[in-house]
Amino acid sequence: MTPIRPMLGLLLLAALLTVIATTAWAAPRGPGTYGQDLAQLLAVSDDIMTNERTVIIKHTSAYHPFGSKNEFMEMGERISHHFNIASPHTQLVQNNDHLLYQAELLGADGVQRTILWIGFQDGSSQLTATAKVDHSEEMRALQQVQNDMTAQLEALDVTPDWCVTIQGAAKVTDTRQELLFSKLFERLQAAEIGRYQDAGSVSVSYHVPTLSQSNSAIGDADAMNLQVAVHRDSMTLKQRVTIGMPAISIEY
Repeated sequence: MTPIRPMLGLLLLAALLTVIATTAWAAPRGPGTYGQDLAQLLAVSDDIMTNERTVIIKHTSAYHPFGSKNEFMEMGERISHHFNIASPHTQLVQNNDHLLYQAELLGADGVQRTILWIGFQDGSSQLTATAKVDHSEEMRALQQVQNDMTAQLEALDVTPDWCVTIQGAAKVTDTRQELLFSKLFERLQAAEIGRYQDAGSVSVSYHVPTLSQSNSAIGDADAMNLQVAVHRDSMTLKQRVTIGMPAISIEY
């Protein structure tokens, strides 16, 4: 297992980005919408990516307060057991201003499950539940894991708010880059609302009415709820595509 301490700053940054994204674009969800979102985005990835791709689903939110380090550890153990992720790959890290409890498990279905619980000096805490697969043949298992983790979060009185990230090699060459973005419109009726481009990358933000995060917290029907980026490797000229709902929170 990769040591946690050197990666702690990156983990906290990723969690913060996720909270910012979900706070800005969160919308009430109805039953079954989580799976529908993931299914739509997997269908898009089939259109524009090769079979070898990484898919990550992540929920991040505030969680129950705690009173001491021992209580934090006990609560962490209960949480990991609740998600059936109690394993030897469980660690508690203490820094100057926070505690971090992490449990992870690679299931027989090929899905990597991770629970990350962060406790702060004031007794507040943040809970992140993540599931990840690296091969297309494991996508169906990931969808089932999302259903299971949704029910597990709800059993903890936590309202799930899933972010989805899909990353893989593009099917088309760099001379047909716009074809990748046109397929998004064909599949999702995505409306472009912003674009950033530099020498090696293009990032486009969209509003997609068919995704459950179709309205922002303030009711803006044109709010961004999908981001797609294409990065061209300067050495190989191969393209990597990243899809993020409601935004990309990993390096693209």
